[in-house]
Amino acid sequence: MKTRDQDDGASIREQAAKWLTELPGASVETHTRFVGWLKTSPRHVEEFLVFQALWSELDGLDPQHQLDLQPLIASARTHHAGAQIVPFRRIAQQLRAAVPSRLEHAGLRSYLAVAAALACLSIAFVWPGLRLLSPRDDIYTTSIGEQRAIKLDDGSFVYLNTGSRVQIHYSNRTRELRLLDGEALFSVAPVKDRPFRVYAGDTVIEALGTQFDVYRRAENTTVAVIEGRVGVAGRHSTAPTEASAGEQAAISSTGAITKHQLADVADATAWRARRLVFTSNTLADVAAEFNRYNRLKIEIESDAVRSRRIIGTFSADDPQSLVQFRSGEEDLTVERTARAIIIRQR
Repeated sequence: MKTRDQDDGASIREQAAKWLTELPGASVETHTRFVGWLKTSPRHVEEFLVFQALWSELDGLDPQHQLDLQPLIASARTHHAGAQIVPFRRIAQQLRAAVPSRLEHAGLRSYLAVAAALACLSIAFVWPGLRLLSPRDDIYTTSIGEQRAIKLDDGSFVYLNTGSRVQIHYSNRTRELRLLDGEALFSVAPVKDRPFRVYAGDTVIEALGTQFDVYRRAENTTVAVIEGRVGVAGRHSTAPTEASAGEQAAISSTGAITKHQLADVADATAWRARRLVFTSNTLADVAAEFNRYNRLKIEIESDAVRSRRIIGTFSADDPQSLVQFRSGEEDLTVERTARAIIIRQR
């Protein structure tokens, strides 16, 4: 006789398996519902990660995909019309002859059938932090002052700014990119039925045929749309916020999204010409931007000096130009060392 806990456990496993089949190519709304399901209980996270790990393991055991899983899936669909899972006992017996015995561990046998079926469907795990880093993923980086253009297999381009990192994971169903640090401009080639999504921390941006810039900071992430439209969702979004060409969306660390019109859309990509454009930015923010491009750092002492506002356009490679720009202010002094330019109040 089954206990209530056993029934609940089986239900959670079925839900986890169903999510794995729904996520590839799903909308931002589906991703939001999925995260809500995960947050309901630690058990949900546990069951989902078990399926994920088994899928990865089986995919490594059969890299050439010689194991014919179609008869197994057909059998499951015949007996469970409309379901996204397969009957455990019946298929586990057939798999036992094909899958190496090292997977035959107590507590894992009941998952084998689902893991095998999901493997042939090329599952991609799309929410940040849940899919393990795959050795097949490509990671591109830039050092201080370096910029880089990356052409992707589908004809899309990623333009990576200084001090940045991007992880690229392409599958037959989705195109996923994770901005791990810094800033990048994405020029997206339209491909039917293969969504293009960029993840930056807890933010997800889905391209709707477009070109857009993403800048990931500690306090927020900004998305500037150059062409087309994007859908933007934060940590607690119930639905994506749409931004169109000429608009910028800022997503705070709490998930709040604010949107405004850009005064000049070209300013958002001025960094590609190694220009820094400031429109009433604080001196602290200006110094931080220069420091991204240069090993000679700008240090500012005193909160009063850090909060002063700057309007102007500068060469990213010339931190001395900022000093010259402020040289007319008699209450400031500048000290130069081998590694820094120190600006302080007199």
